[in-house]
Amino acid sequence: MIRSLDKEERYINGLIQTTEKQIREMETLLTKLKNQLTQRLQYLYVHGRPTILETVLLADDWNNAIYRIKYLDVLAEYEKILRQGMKQTLAELADEKIKLVIERNRKTNLLNEKRKEGSNLERDKKERKNILANIKRDKGKLEKYRSVKSQAISEMEALIKTLYS
Repeated sequence: MIRSLDKEERYINGLIQTTEKQIREMETLLTKLKNQLTQRLQYLYVHGRPTILETVLLADDWNNAIYRIKYLDVLAEYEKILRQGMKQTLAELADEKIKLVIERNRKTNLLNEKRKEGSNLERDKKERKNILANIKRDKGKLEKYRSVKSQAISEMEALIKTLYS
């Protein structure tokens, strides 16, 4: 039982480490994405982001203007979805880590209780062994005492018989 609990505790620790690694990777990816967005915003600020009117007026033709507008919309929507997905994944991983930590703590407590119970049983076993040894020793003494008393009784009976005869 204790071995299986040890094994489960090691397994849960491995899951926690894997989850922590995934969280770190996702946080790194999120930071990288934020940096890219920051750089893009800085570029747009320095070079100026063309308004929709400028995009339309500076386009070579109407199709090019529509294409640019659609591209910017798609890019913004993709980045928004990506950020939301990463935040959701980070939240899920954090929740999973919390659940795993709780499970590990429960298993550790259970393991500690089993070990404590095992040591209590071992202590009780030693105590019972000592009591049994004391009982056997006392039994031997009492048998010897009884034997001595029986012999004394036999001697007294023999003495009484000789006195009455």
